[in-house]
Amino acid sequence: MSKAGMAILAAWVMGAMAAVAGIAAMSIPVLQSAGQAAPPAGALPVRGSQPLMPPAKLRLSGEVTPLAAGDVLQSVEVRVGTELIPVSVQGQYFEATLFLMDTARMASIEVRSTKGRQASLLGSVSRLAALGGGDGRLDVQEHAALRVSPFTTALLRHIEYALGRHPLNDAELDQTTRAVGHDGLGALSYALSKIAGGELPLPAGYQDGYAFSADREAFHDWPHLPAHEMWSAYLFNQAPGSRVADVAELPARMLMLGGLSVTEYPSYSGATRLLERLSDGSVNFHEDQPLATPNYAIRVDESGQIVLTPRTAVVRLYERTSPDNDVMQRTSQGHVLRRLMLAGGISVWALRSDWLEVAASSPQSPPVPVTEYRVLSATDLDAWKRADAWRFTSLQFSLPWLCIEPGQMLTGRLAVCGHPLHRFDFEGLGFTFEHDTPLSADGQPMVPTRSTQFEVSIQNPSLLTINNGQTETHFWRLQSGTVGRAVVPSVFLSRSLHGDTRGETLVGLTPSFLYQFEYDPPSIIQPLGNWRNGYQKAQPPSYVGLDVSVAFSRLADGSSAYSVQGDNGNSVENHRWGMTGFGIYNIRASARYPDGSSRQVEACTSSVIAAGATACNAVIRYFRPITLARGSYYGVEERYRVSYPDPDAPDGQQNRFSIVRDYSRLGFETCESSECASVFPKTVSQAPAMPGSGVQVFPQRGTRLGGRPRAAVRWIPWLTPLRSTSIEEKKRDESCPSCDRPRADLWAVVRGTSAPVSAPDDSKEADLLHGTPAQEGGGKASHSTEAGAPAPAEAHAHVDLTSAAP
Repeated sequence: MSKAGMAILAAWVMGAMAAVAGIAAMSIPVLQSAGQAAPPAGALPVRGSQPLMPPAKLRLSGEVTPLAAGDVLQSVEVRVGTELIPVSVQGQYFEATLFLMDTARMASIEVRSTKGRQASLLGSVSRLAALGGGDGRLDVQEHAALRVSPFTTALLRHIEYALGRHPLNDAELDQTTRAVGHDGLGALSYALSKIAGGELPLPAGYQDGYAFSADREAFHDWPHLPAHEMWSAYLFNQAPGSRVADVAELPARMLMLGGLSVTEYPSYSGATRLLERLSDGSVNFHEDQPLATPNYAIRVDESGQIVLTPRTAVVRLYERTSPDNDVMQRTSQGHVLRRLMLAGGISVWALRSDWLEVAASSPQSPPVPVTEYRVLSATDLDAWKRADAWRFTSLQFSLPWLCIEPGQMLTGRLAVCGHPLHRFDFEGLGFTFEHDTPLSADGQPMVPTRSTQFEVSIQNPSLLTINNGQTETHFWRLQSGTVGRAVVPSVFLSRSLHGDTRGETLVGLTPSFLYQFEYDPPSIIQPLGNWRNGYQKAQPPSYVGLDVSVAFSRLADGSSAYSVQGDNGNSVENHRWGMTGFGIYNIRASARYPDGSSRQVEACTSSVIAAGATACNAVIRYFRPITLARGSYYGVEERYRVSYPDPDAPDGQQNRFSIVRDYSRLGFETCESSECASVFPKTVSQAPAMPGSGVQVFPQRGTRLGGRPRAAVRWIPWLTPLRSTSIEEKKRDESCPSCDRPRADLWAVVRGTSAPVSAPDDSKEADLLHGTPAQEGGGKASHSTEAGAPAPAEAHAHVDLTSAAP
């Protein structure tokens, strides 16, 4: 070969070597399916049975927030699955290189410093690769979880507490991030920082605050955590973890929640907010308290915070009972939102709200400034809602009824006034059923029979709108749920159309139940046995919340025991129980007589007064089953207080009964005894993490009562009625559960009880809602209709979605 040829060949070889080196250093796209995907561009074939290629790489660049002054970082462990990844550390910063071969594995970080330990959950390798983009690097600006801090440590502990282990995939990580009780994030973050700084004592037996935080029960009983006012601002005062660059980053409707249950249906949140972006560039920021015209200007400040400034007077009125009775007026001064993290469509925010408060009895007094802090998760409501949620069908749903409720001191307030069954067979027209108090005027149980007409429209069909003359309410049903298609979480946004409250709005999260027992006799309900009230299980899992357990029994002789155990003490009450229609009543009543004696009676009724009693007081707990799912009856829970004479009546008119509803909410009851074993088979425990997985198994979440073992999280078999196999002249409408009557004693466990049962596919929800009006021969139930008439005042009560009162 000539010298020129040799030179050309040498240049070609050097160029090829440089190209190979460049290819080895560049970012290679993540393989979504190793068995089917084509080799990435630039892959190098190697002689052998299969073509080989250098693995794609991702460089992680993170930092560690010091726990306290003088804290020095000592080591960083980056773990992908069970594999430890080499890490380089310089000061408070670290770097690690991931090879993107098994993209499903979950990554996490644990750091040690002179003041203690911290940790963070990063998500799957495939998520990290997607967040890193095309440059092969991922830093804290792209993924806030790479900034390891007391917040990321508290979030990890909450997630472990909710699940009983680390999340196994991104879906679990996102669900539990949205689900945990977010008030506890501030408390635990604050405690970790103050323990490291020596400002709060570390209990004996723990190496550091990180080890202490793993014991939720010890933390829950720890007497040194200050009052809420001391730590509620902690996370807001930290640097934003995920800065907002532009308002356009926010979804059109951002639903913000203070935590949800992760083991039951998402139904009750510690707080609910809805940020609606409007076409004029402003936003409406609705709250779970009635607010007059909550319209704000919105901007992003220099530190990446969202700042909301009222454009009109945003006013909230409420009744104060301590230290004295008064009507209080709060006027919003604005809100500031700091985004702490963003991943997988779920973000976590620290919210500061400023108000000026004045008492109605002294309007000339200087207003008192009030500042509130909250930690809320946020989700795009339009991405979370069900696209095909509502149809005009013969099905009935339990939904909240929004009305203008009279208060003791306020003439009216926008509120949830019960949960009647709703039905909308025809476009533009709907009816409620059983829309009344289930008690007569003298406190006797009765079947509610009133029906109320309302206007209804369905759009898209993801949006249901109900106009009852007093309010206009929008309903969205959500995609996620752990119970089945009969029990679905929903969001409502209501606006007052009436009186002094006109223009007020109220947002809330609620379950919606599909009515299953229509046309069936009440005997299909099995009330006997030992029962567990599920309201506490439907609350967000929290490090700092109250632990309460409510159980009750119903015996064949009509007696009942009602037991409350928890942080506020233990109590057992003797009740009487009975059924009227489908409604189940637990009653505790006592009467006083002229000789000064008192004794327990079956109920406070006119007959008790006629028999010589001078006074009578009763507590009545009412439960109306709506559907049967996953081993529990789901339905309406209400509590009433009956008094004679009426303590609030004008002078000379006290000789009448007073009936006050304390709450109305949707909940569930689970049987725990043999009396209903045929309806509610035994549950199956959730499988623990596999040994050797490298995942710390956290004690599973349940109800801790006086040091007794906590109940494990359980999967309950999904139940379905056994259908008749006889051939009828007309084919049954399988989309309507009530059109084919199940017998009371025929309930089968789907897929057996040998393994956990997954939640059903949400895509099947549309099939359930394709029902038609009742078949010929089935007929509609006869109901009296009071067209357009609002429910009476005595039938309304404000629903307390946050109260833990049993």
